[in-house]
Amino acid sequence: MEEYCECIGLIEHQYLTEEHQKRIRDLGITFIETPYEGAPKYLGLLPSMQASYFVGVDWLDKGLFIKVMPKVSNLDYMRMWASALNFRLSSSYLSKFYGMDFSKPCIEIPVENDLLTPILIMQFIRSVDLLLEYKLKSGYVARQENLHCRMKGRIMMGRQIVTNVSQMRKLDVWCEFEEFSIDIVENRFLKRALIFSKRYLKSIWPDSYRYIGNGIYLGLKRCLAAFDGVGDNVSLSEIKTQRLGKLFRHYKEPIRLAKAILRRFGNTLDECSSDKIKVPPYWIDMSRLFEVYVYEKLQTAFTGQIDFQIEGYGGSVLDFFKKDELLIIDSKYKPGYEDESDSSAIIHDVRQLSGYSCDVKIRNSMAIKDNEVLDMVVIYPAERKCEGIDNSRPFKEQCKEVGGFIRFWKFGINIPLRR
Repeated sequence: MEEYCECIGLIEHQYLTEEHQKRIRDLGITFIETPYEGAPKYLGLLPSMQASYFVGVDWLDKGLFIKVMPKVSNLDYMRMWASALNFRLSSSYLSKFYGMDFSKPCIEIPVENDLLTPILIMQFIRSVDLLLEYKLKSGYVARQENLHCRMKGRIMMGRQIVTNVSQMRKLDVWCEFEEFSIDIVENRFLKRALIFSKRYLKSIWPDSYRYIGNGIYLGLKRCLAAFDGVGDNVSLSEIKTQRLGKLFRHYKEPIRLAKAILRRFGNTLDECSSDKIKVPPYWIDMSRLFEVYVYEKLQTAFTGQIDFQIEGYGGSVLDFFKKDELLIIDSKYKPGYEDESDSSAIIHDVRQLSGYSCDVKIRNSMAIKDNEVLDMVVIYPAERKCEGIDNSRPFKEQCKEVGGFIRFWKFGINIPLRR
């Protein structure tokens, strides 16, 4: 009999109820601010007992877990993640989007609340698709086969006597030999994870290919075609003994993701079609997901004019810089810009972007002269219907000036919704 687990459900930026706050205090749990680029504890809940911009599930105590969902109920996060995968962002950068903790017990949730698996699978498909730009790794594989009128390797006397000699098959020989093939452990491991991915996407979202975009769908087809001559009979323990070496370092990321997928499903295809699933405690940083979604929109509209992730002094990083208009651009996944109601948050952002405009390291890397003054733009998720970015006009002309400040602009962008 399974132990009953209680769930405290929240959406982004929502406060815990008085009852839940009292229970948290009774358990002696304290929430702390998540450091920059750090892994959140308890989904990044703030000391004020408010949810942050991290979504996912995590244990608070034995039999008690917290679940935070996106504030937009029908948010198409799969399409947002597909936007991130359109660009060759480094695996170290993509690893900042989400995290999992396999050291803790899994948490059972409804399948529609599982935000982790689609993201994991889409990144895996993309990584294997990029792997196909290289030649698949090959190696010597042991084979056993009943050959006709020929010999290869060594004769397996036991099977030869039982199968051929006793049956008077004088022209057949049971042989064991090594064959140079792509059907090696590493490729079988990736093939099995690809099969999991295909079955999961089809069973959980029958129309998911429409959501995830042609890029991921066609990538999956390319991957399965490339691994057509590879089997899928492999276990996690087998892959642990393999060493890739420097020549095949491009296998590292696909195998890491394949391990996470197979551990997530317990290496069995049965769970792919369940109404409820067990997932490890995980978190997804929605602010970073919005950041790369904005990057995809800017890069598509202004190809070659957008620089991404420009490093400044003290570990600071500017999201975007538009070179032709000398624009400091930052994405802010937060409410308050639509009607400019949260003045304290806006003032904080003005100070942050002003710091970027004065940062010598950023200015030098962008070849900005000392007498050039930079305008600043904040891109935020708009609640009202927006026109989108018009690539035929300067971007600053499409922005609205924020009241009370000069050279500080805002631009709302609609996040995708599931139909």
